[in-house]
Amino acid sequence: MKKLSREIDDYLSSKNKTYTDLAKEIGVAKSTVSNWINRDKEISVYTFAKIAYVIFANDKDKQEQKIIDYLGTLEDRLNINVKVAFALAHLNDHVLLIEYLAGICKESRDLEMRRFADIFNLYIDRLKGKNVRDVYLNIQKVRSSNTDVEIFCDILSMLILCDLGDFGLMQGYKERVEKNITGDKLVTNTHLKSLYGFWVKELWSYSILRKNNSLQFVRENGELRTYKDIDFFPVMEALLNIRSGENLMFSDYKKSLYFFQEALNVLNGAKGSLKYNIALNDINFIRIFWWKDINKIDFDRVHPAEYALFLVKKGKYGSVAKFS
Repeated sequence: MKKLSREIDDYLSSKNKTYTDLAKEIGVAKSTVSNWINRDKEISVYTFAKIAYVIFANDKDKQEQKIIDYLGTLEDRLNINVKVAFALAHLNDHVLLIEYLAGICKESRDLEMRRFADIFNLYIDRLKGKNVRDVYLNIQKVRSSNTDVEIFCDILSMLILCDLGDFGLMQGYKERVEKNITGDKLVTNTHLKSLYGFWVKELWSYSILRKNNSLQFVRENGELRTYKDIDFFPVMEALLNIRSGENLMFSDYKKSLYFFQEALNVLNGAKGSLKYNIALNDINFIRIFWWKDINKIDFDRVHPAEYALFLVKKGKYGSVAKFS
């Protein structure tokens, strides 16, 4: 904590700012920041994540590590902070944080925390490339009466349906999550409720995009961009830019490329991230599809599907057959 306090003080000094300025920037009371720094009073992991973004701007890996370090110091309300941290981690491509959270849940003496380990590990299985149909079937085995476990199960189900391009059951999962986060009886934490809402709405907007309902997608995407704290979580905004680019990829090369490059500018510091690879593959695809800026493609990093399209465009059908 002392090291982090020094880093915060160094940042504020370099920017000629005070604790009051920092508190105002992240949208909390001055006492919240000063009591945390000077009296070791805990703040929520959500607030800490915003501080980490401000202090360590443009260093996604350091932000992730600082969140992990901070979680290791928490004694109170760990249950709620773990759920918030997991939602933030997945939405912002913090894979190490996801694995850390699954680990502390598995080792917990709390039964509810251990139940989170089961569903979190299924998220990890998907991220590591395991057969998503098998993961989908395993979701039913980890469901419980815990509302948050059910929500995480439903969101993972939606993620896998998006992977498969099978959107028939999406609405049922979406409506159940929305029902669970409506009111203050089941999910009481405002940050968690907000993150769940954003997550489900983004997945739903993607299903709309895949159904070629461009106008409704644009409305949904625009509403997502009004998320209160999106400026602190640029990876979440980067995904919205990726989706906007995908919406235009067959109709407007220039605008589509703009959105993909905006996303890459944010994701460039974490080139191993899933979202970075999606944006890069999308750029390669539109360059090949429109046959523009071909010389800018790094063929050492081209996805097999895009390379097959490249061979087709070159008329090398025999090579496509061998490549397949």
